[in-house]
Amino acid sequence: MSVDLARLLSIAVQAAPVVPEYFSQVATALIAADASNGGKYRDVLASAFVRRGILATRAAVGMTAGQVAMALPAARATAAAEATPSRELPHLALAGAEYGLGDVPLLVRAASEPRRLVTAAAAVGVGAVSAPSSERAARAFVEDLIQRGHIDVADHVEIPGWIVHPHTFRTHRLVRSESGFVLSRILFDCGFHAHMLS
Repeated sequence: MSVDLARLLSIAVQAAPVVPEYFSQVATALIAADASNGGKYRDVLASAFVRRGILATRAAVGMTAGQVAMALPAARATAAAEATPSRELPHLALAGAEYGLGDVPLLVRAASEPRRLVTAAAAVGVGAVSAPSSERAARAFVEDLIQRGHIDVADHVEIPGWIVHPHTFRTHRLVRSESGFVLSRILFDCGFHAHMLS
Protein backbone atom coordinates (compact mmCIF):
# COMPACT_ATOMS: atom_id res chain seq x y z
CA MET A 1 0.00 0.00 0.00
CA SER A 2 2.76 2.48 0.90
CA VAL A 3 4.43 1.90 -2.49
CA ASP A 4 1.12 2.47 -4.29
CA LEU A 5 0.42 5.68 -2.38
CA ALA A 6 3.94 6.99 -2.95
CA ARG A 7 3.52 6.46 -6.69
CA LEU A 8 0.07 8.09 -6.70
CA LEU A 9 1.33 11.04 -4.66
CA SER A 10 4.20 11.58 -7.09
CA ILE A 11 1.73 11.70 -9.98
CA ALA A 12 -0.60 14.04 -8.06
CA VAL A 13 2.10 16.53 -7.07
CA GLN A 14 3.29 16.80 -10.67
CA ALA A 15 -0.25 17.30 -11.98
CA ALA A 16 -1.46 19.76 -9.34
CA PRO A 17 -0.98 23.45 -10.18
CA VAL A 18 0.70 25.72 -7.63
CA VAL A 19 -2.21 27.88 -6.50
CA PRO A 20 -3.30 29.20 -3.08
CA GLU A 21 -5.44 26.08 -2.47
CA TYR A 22 -2.55 23.78 -3.42
CA PHE A 23 -3.29 20.98 -0.94
CA SER A 24 -6.86 20.67 -2.26
CA GLN A 25 -5.47 20.47 -5.80
CA VAL A 26 -3.04 17.72 -4.77
CA ALA A 27 -5.82 15.82 -2.97
CA THR A 28 -8.07 15.94 -6.04
CA ALA A 29 -5.20 14.89 -8.31
CA LEU A 30 -4.42 12.02 -5.93
CA ILE A 31 -8.02 10.74 -6.10
CA ALA A 32 -7.92 11.13 -9.89
CA ALA A 33 -4.61 9.23 -10.10
CA ASP A 34 -6.10 6.44 -8.02
CA ALA A 35 -9.22 6.38 -10.22
CA SER A 36 -7.08 5.98 -13.34
CA ASN A 37 -5.57 2.89 -11.68
CA GLY A 38 -8.85 1.24 -10.71
CA GLY A 39 -9.90 3.40 -7.74
CA LYS A 40 -8.67 0.97 -5.11
CA TYR A 41 -8.10 3.66 -2.44
CA ARG A 42 -10.81 6.18 -3.36
CA ASP A 43 -12.95 5.79 -0.24
CA VAL A 44 -9.99 5.92 2.14
CA LEU A 45 -8.46 8.96 0.41
CA ALA A 46 -11.71 10.90 0.12
CA SER A 47 -12.59 10.20 3.75
CA ALA A 48 -9.16 11.29 5.01
CA PHE A 49 -9.20 14.52 3.00
CA VAL A 50 -12.75 15.42 4.07
CA ARG A 51 -12.05 14.69 7.76
CA ARG A 52 -9.09 17.06 7.69
CA GLY A 53 -10.87 19.80 5.75
CA ILE A 54 -8.54 19.49 2.76
CA LEU A 55 -11.53 18.75 0.56
CA ALA A 56 -15.08 19.99 1.04
CA THR A 57 -17.67 17.23 1.14
CA ARG A 58 -19.15 18.38 -2.17
CA ALA A 59 -15.70 18.34 -3.80
CA ALA A 60 -15.05 14.79 -2.62
CA VAL A 61 -18.42 13.28 -3.49
CA GLY A 62 -19.40 15.54 -6.37
CA MET A 63 -16.93 14.23 -8.91
CA THR A 64 -18.37 11.47 -11.04
CA ALA A 65 -16.18 8.58 -12.11
CA GLY A 66 -16.06 10.08 -15.61
CA GLN A 67 -14.95 13.49 -14.36
CA VAL A 68 -12.27 11.93 -12.20
CA ALA A 69 -11.05 9.79 -15.08
CA MET A 70 -10.74 12.87 -17.33
CA ALA A 71 -9.28 15.24 -14.72
CA LEU A 72 -5.87 13.69 -14.31
CA PRO A 73 -4.82 13.17 -17.95
CA ALA A 74 -5.88 16.72 -18.80
CA ALA A 75 -4.03 18.13 -15.79
CA ARG A 76 -0.90 16.11 -16.52
CA ALA A 77 -0.88 17.15 -20.17
CA THR A 78 -1.25 20.83 -19.25
CA ALA A 79 1.43 20.56 -16.56
CA ALA A 80 3.84 18.93 -19.02
CA ALA A 81 3.20 21.63 -21.61
CA GLU A 82 3.77 24.42 -19.07
CA ALA A 83 6.75 22.81 -17.35
CA THR A 84 10.03 24.69 -17.27
CA PRO A 85 13.38 23.35 -16.06
CA SER A 86 13.31 25.50 -12.91
CA ARG A 87 9.51 25.80 -12.53
CA GLU A 88 9.97 28.96 -10.51
CA LEU A 89 6.80 30.84 -9.78
CA PRO A 90 6.50 34.31 -11.30
CA HIS A 91 6.89 37.48 -9.28
CA LEU A 92 3.75 39.43 -8.46
CA ALA A 93 4.17 43.18 -7.94
CA LEU A 94 2.39 44.49 -4.84
CA ALA A 95 1.97 48.20 -4.17
CA GLY A 96 5.01 49.17 -2.09
CA ALA A 97 3.29 52.15 -0.47
CA GLU A 98 1.21 49.79 1.68
CA TYR A 99 4.39 48.48 3.28
CA GLY A 100 6.27 51.74 3.70
CA LEU A 101 8.23 51.35 0.45
CA GLY A 102 6.88 54.45 -1.25
CA ASP A 103 6.42 54.07 -4.99
CA VAL A 104 8.80 51.08 -5.17
CA PRO A 105 6.87 47.82 -5.74
CA LEU A 106 7.31 44.74 -3.57
CA LEU A 107 7.94 41.66 -5.74
CA VAL A 108 6.67 38.39 -4.27
CA ARG A 109 6.68 34.91 -5.82
CA ALA A 110 3.01 34.05 -6.18
CA ALA A 111 1.15 30.75 -6.40
CA SER A 112 -0.45 31.73 -9.69
CA GLU A 113 -0.40 28.77 -12.06
CA PRO A 114 -3.66 28.18 -13.99
CA ARG A 115 -6.15 26.07 -12.05
CA ARG A 116 -6.52 22.73 -13.81
CA LEU A 117 -8.66 20.80 -11.32
CA VAL A 118 -12.07 21.86 -10.01
CA THR A 119 -11.95 21.45 -6.24
CA ALA A 120 -12.42 23.23 -2.91
CA ALA A 121 -11.36 22.94 0.72
CA ALA A 122 -13.90 22.72 3.54
CA ALA A 123 -15.06 25.92 5.21
CA VAL A 124 -15.41 26.22 8.96
CA GLY A 125 -18.96 25.11 9.65
CA VAL A 126 -20.76 24.43 6.39
CA GLY A 127 -19.76 24.44 2.74
CA ALA A 128 -16.55 25.08 0.87
CA VAL A 129 -13.92 27.80 0.96
CA SER A 130 -13.78 30.12 -2.02
CA ALA A 131 -10.26 30.00 -3.40
CA PRO A 132 -8.48 33.34 -2.90
CA SER A 133 -6.86 35.08 -5.84
CA SER A 134 -3.09 34.80 -6.17
CA GLU A 135 -2.71 38.46 -5.26
CA ARG A 136 -4.85 38.17 -2.14
CA ALA A 137 -2.91 35.10 -0.99
CA ALA A 138 0.41 36.88 -1.62
CA ARG A 139 -0.73 39.96 0.32
CA ALA A 140 -1.88 37.79 3.25
CA PHE A 141 1.50 36.02 3.23
CA VAL A 142 3.42 39.32 3.32
CA GLU A 143 1.18 40.69 6.08
CA ASP A 144 1.79 37.56 8.16
CA LEU A 145 5.57 37.86 7.71
CA ILE A 146 5.47 41.52 8.77
CA GLN A 147 3.28 40.80 11.82
CA ARG A 148 5.71 38.10 12.92
CA GLY A 149 8.75 40.25 12.23
CA HIS A 150 10.26 37.75 9.80
CA ILE A 151 11.42 40.20 7.10
CA ASP A 152 14.95 41.61 7.24
CA VAL A 153 15.26 44.98 5.52
CA ALA A 154 19.06 44.73 5.80
CA ASP A 155 20.69 48.12 5.22
CA HIS A 156 17.88 49.74 3.28
CA VAL A 157 17.79 53.02 5.18
CA GLU A 158 15.24 54.34 2.69
CA ILE A 159 12.52 52.41 4.54
CA PRO A 160 12.09 54.58 7.63
CA GLY A 161 8.57 53.38 8.49
CA TRP A 162 9.20 49.64 8.39
CA ILE A 163 7.77 47.67 11.32
CA VAL A 164 10.70 46.31 13.34
CA HIS A 165 10.58 43.36 15.73
CA PRO A 166 14.02 43.22 17.40
CA HIS A 167 13.68 39.79 19.04
CA THR A 168 12.61 37.59 16.13
CA PHE A 169 14.71 35.78 13.58
CA ARG A 170 14.26 36.59 9.93
CA THR A 171 13.07 34.06 7.34
CA HIS A 172 12.98 36.54 4.44
CA ARG A 173 15.02 39.50 3.23
CA LEU A 174 14.24 42.48 1.01
CA VAL A 175 16.66 42.59 -1.89
CA ARG A 176 16.79 45.71 -4.06
CA SER A 177 16.52 45.09 -7.80
CA GLU A 178 15.91 47.25 -10.85
CA SER A 179 12.21 46.38 -10.70
CA GLY A 180 11.67 46.96 -6.98
CA PHE A 181 12.22 45.17 -3.68
CA VAL A 182 12.25 41.39 -4.07
CA LEU A 183 11.04 39.32 -1.11
CA SER A 184 13.65 36.57 -0.89
CA ARG A 185 13.52 33.57 1.46
CA ILE A 186 16.70 33.00 3.50
CA LEU A 187 15.50 30.51 6.14
CA PHE A 188 12.90 27.82 6.71
CA ASP A 189 11.20 27.89 10.09
CA CYS A 190 10.46 24.29 11.05
CA GLY A 191 9.23 25.25 14.52
CA PHE A 192 12.35 24.11 16.35
CA HIS A 193 15.15 25.81 14.48
CA ALA A 194 15.72 27.48 11.15
CA HIS A 195 17.44 25.88 8.16
CA MET A 196 19.52 28.23 6.04
CA LEU A 197 18.97 28.07 2.28
CA SER A 198 22.15 27.62 0.28
